Amino acid sequence: MPKVIAAILLLQSGGVDSSEPPTVTAVRVDRAPVVDGRLDDPEWRLAPAVTDFRQTDPDEGAPVSEATAVRVLYDGTAVYVGARLFDSAPARIVRRLARRDASTHSDEFRVFLDSYHDRRTAFEFVVNAAGVKKDVLIGDDGDSDDASWDPVWEAALAEPIESRARRRRRAVSDARGPRGARGRAAPECPPAPARA
Repeated sequence: MPKVIAAILLLQSGGVDSSEPPTVTAVRVDRAPVVDGRLDDPEWRLAPAVTDFRQTDPDEGAPVSEATAVRVLYDGTAVYVGARLFDSAPARIVRRLARRDASTHSDEFRVFLDSYHDRRTAFEFVVNAAGVKKDVLIGDDGDSDDASWDPVWEAALAEPIESRARRRRRAVSDARGPRGARGRAAPECPPAPARA
């Protein structure tokens, strides 16, 4: 079963350079969704999912290799971006911890906001699979950037409970070593409880 990581950012989604610009419909809501990474608030169902994403690396312009669905909401104070990022090989997701704005060389979700709509400047917001945030002010048609720009924003990640339980079991097993290495086997974690 593919793993899903859901990320919520208080931003607006950017597009991909192509002959026909993609359309993202942001839906105004009266009640802000909870920023918890779960995307189960009813407001998220109001926004149409954006799914036609393209690669930039390694095969620029090709369809993305994993399913991705992004929804955008806004209210009187913020813009909310919710993303479901599927991965057919969840054990290979790279989750590196670092300080804010550090390069982690790990799996991440990025949003570029061109609020001036000049296609020369952007506000970049990044959250990696460990929840590390990075934000950059990009200017001069991409020739300059300012990583010292630190706006106030939130990001939250969630993954299905069964994926967390598998990862916990693997972490406990890895920490203890192979069976018999210390005279005992690594304990198994109990199955994840069913979510209501």
